[in-house]
Amino acid sequence: MAFFALKRDAVCGVDGLTWPTYEADLDRNLTDLHERVHHGSIPGTAITQGVHTEADGKQRPLAVAALEDKIVQRATTAVLNAI
Repeated sequence: MAFFALKRDAVCGVDGLTWPTYEADLDRNLTDLHERVHHGSIPGTAITQGVHTEADGKQRPLAVAALEDKIVQRATTAVLNAI
C-alpha cells in the first residue's frame, strides 16, 4: 500500500531508484525491505539537500530521500494514524 501511494512519475531518489525500476521486482524488493526493517539492519540513507527558490524570491530547504525511505515513512505513517 505504501509503495503504490508514491508518485509513479516522480524523479528518482538519492539512491537512483525510480518507481518503475523498483516495481519490476516488487515482491522481492518489499520482502527484502521488510526483513531489513524488522531486523534493524536498514542503514540510514543520505538525503540530498538543497535550496528551492520560490517565485517571490524566498528560499526554502529541499530534501530528496531514497525510494525505500519514502516507502518506510508512508507505512509508518499509516500504522501510527491507525492508532
